[in-house]
Amino acid sequence: MMRVFWVFVIAGLFGCSSPYGQPVSYSPGPLWTPPARTSESDTAGESGPVLPDVLDVETAVEIALSKNPGLESAFMRVEAARARLTASKSSYLPGLDGQVGYSNTFEVPQQRGVPGINQETELHNTIGLRATWLLFDGLSREYRLKAASLGVDESRAMHDDVRRLLKQAVEGAFFDALGAAEGVRIAEADLAFQKELLEETTKRYNAGARSLSERLNFEVRVQTALTSLVQARSLLQTLRVILAELLDLKDGEFPASVNLAALNEESTVELSAPDANTLVKEGLKHRPDLGASRTAVARTEAEVGVVDSSWWPNLTLVGEIGRMRFGNAHYRSEDTGSSVSLDATWNLFSGGASLAGHREALADQRAAEAALAETRNRVISEVRQAVEAVVTAQQQMAAQREKLRLTRQTRDLVRKEYDAGHATLVRLNEAQRDYVVSEAELASERVNLRIAWSRVRAATGR
Repeated sequence: MMRVFWVFVIAGLFGCSSPYGQPVSYSPGPLWTPPARTSESDTAGESGPVLPDVLDVETAVEIALSKNPGLESAFMRVEAARARLTASKSSYLPGLDGQVGYSNTFEVPQQRGVPGINQETELHNTIGLRATWLLFDGLSREYRLKAASLGVDESRAMHDDVRRLLKQAVEGAFFDALGAAEGVRIAEADLAFQKELLEETTKRYNAGARSLSERLNFEVRVQTALTSLVQARSLLQTLRVILAELLDLKDGEFPASVNLAALNEESTVELSAPDANTLVKEGLKHRPDLGASRTAVARTEAEVGVVDSSWWPNLTLVGEIGRMRFGNAHYRSEDTGSSVSLDATWNLFSGGASLAGHREALADQRAAEAALAETRNRVISEVRQAVEAVVTAQQQMAAQREKLRLTRQTRDLVRKEYDAGHATLVRLNEAQRDYVVSEAELASERVNLRIAWSRVRAATGR
């Protein structure tokens, strides 16, 4: 009997399947290799990722996904879930413990305290191995293994959701920075226009063809345009700092030598009308956070099974082999002994702990189901809001293009009339202001269209 038992132990140590006939295997592939992290002193001289002279949104997203600390943190949570899965598989293998014991027993004769009577000492030495193999535990191992495997899937889905949100954040920050860069360009153009008018007016004032108030007007306009330019540059610098944070650049500083790629003309896809119903179906199928919620429901169902398995008996095979000797540790062959037993334990009463654990696990399952329904509703809402933002941006951009064409034409005509003495200074100021505002609004809508499409991609999980 003992020989058969130790054969099973050795077989279990070198490879074992589930005792219920189902092999236990899981080999997840690599998700993402995090960058090597070094100490502060080691990184003091590093400059972070090398950026191209002109940074486009695709390159910015690629850099962020390869270096962002938040994504590395999500990856480590996946690794932790994998470790928990490996620990769950170990419950199918037998356990082997080494045992060494030494005890010194003092025996005192009945004449305690009588002078001349000494205590007697007995030494007890043991050494051996004890193997245990859990054969049945109410399917607790199966449920634990299932919950751990689902935990890995849930962590992977959450990792993908971090990627999704990070990409959306990088695209949003990049397009906001492009909008600020357009604001700088518009402010510079307005400043140049006002300086040109000031120069012409000054010449005519010196010739006696313009009044002092007209010259002062353009001086004020130049200062106003200069103030707007300073504000636009400050906003652009702030957004570059935000982008540097998302790209994990050293010291959070965006290199001054790196420029952002200019806004390209809108593509056919960007100008096409999105189908909300089709995109909602894509979101319900591909959103990683929704997938994580579905997995969480299945995981909590397995955890209910883990708790309920405590109501069943446990069956354990136990084997021991060792040596025991009294008086000294000089073991002989006759000191060797071995035993094998089949132990069954069944908890009949736990003071209500088992029932309370069942209620807790069931409540967690209900909470996960409610969270799944909430996430599903949020996905649908986010997709439809993103689609509406795209449609709105498309319509407003078309209107702003026409408005810009009209205000530019009006401004040019008013300037010619002003130069000819047929238009007032107030009218010229209004025409220039309308043109600058229209140009800024068009740039804003072009950026909004890119951000809206970024929201669509993020909302659908594509």
